[in-house]
Amino acid sequence: MGTSEPTMHRIQLGMELEQLRTQAGREREEVAERLGWYPTKVGKVETGAATLSAAEVEVLLGYFEADETTAERVRQLGKEARRRGSYGKVSDWARSYVGMEAGASEILLFAEELIPGLLQTEDYARAVAEASVVTKRTDIDQLVKRRVERREKLYSAAPPRLSVVLGEAALRRRIGGAEVMHEQLDLLRELAELQHVTLQVLPFSTGSHASLGTSFTILRLHNNRKHTVYVEDITSADYLDRPHHLETYNLVYERLRMDALGLHESQSVLRQTMNDLGAGG
Repeated sequence: MGTSEPTMHRIQLGMELEQLRTQAGREREEVAERLGWYPTKVGKVETGAATLSAAEVEVLLGYFEADETTAERVRQLGKEARRRGSYGKVSDWARSYVGMEAGASEILLFAEELIPGLLQTEDYARAVAEASVVTKRTDIDQLVKRRVERREKLYSAAPPRLSVVLGEAALRRRIGGAEVMHEQLDLLRELAELQHVTLQVLPFSTGSHASLGTSFTILRLHNNRKHTVYVEDITSADYLDRPHHLETYNLVYERLRMDALGLHESQSVLRQTMNDLGAGG
């Protein structure tokens, strides 16, 4: 999955519309009122998390008084953004994330209890999918296949920079049993050795920390021109991109990195946890 995916066109479209809105001196709330949208839709459009109809694009172009050259470029982006993408069997609300992840230049992950999808082995991903109440049994094979394929970009010629902070619980919870977890931890150990990947473990001994109960992802897109925070729960997801969101989540992530073990210590924890699985499995 590359930058030709519709999600990336939605992101580009959102960036263009955000720039036009700013140049026109309009606030998001004004735009929402003008188009009869719910208040948060403008933010979702500008982060690429919502699709616009051709008619909505035209109304915005008129409202922002875009020149014809810009308008034609935006219309074409809108057309590409409405195409169907090759997402495989993922939840409708997760499709934007899969596309945005594919186009990210940098990914910052914090996961407290579950290994993130990008880093999952096939068997681990299958165990997670089988435990879900929102995933259809008939969709599991394709969902697992697509999830594992997402990891291929980490081994590509131009991989994204990846920073991961994992809560110790994510390493200790035996998803799929001891053998599956041993394989999963071995993959994490392998990924942590890649030059563009940093992986740290946030141990139980840390106690209270800045993101208790909340896992999140920060995506930096288009050579850091666009940042967004992705937060997901069982049935939905949200994208946060306003300055106070980005400042807060970036600060939280830096606090988590400071509280977490160093790179070598984290590797030692991975190895020790694998040994414990072998001894107890």
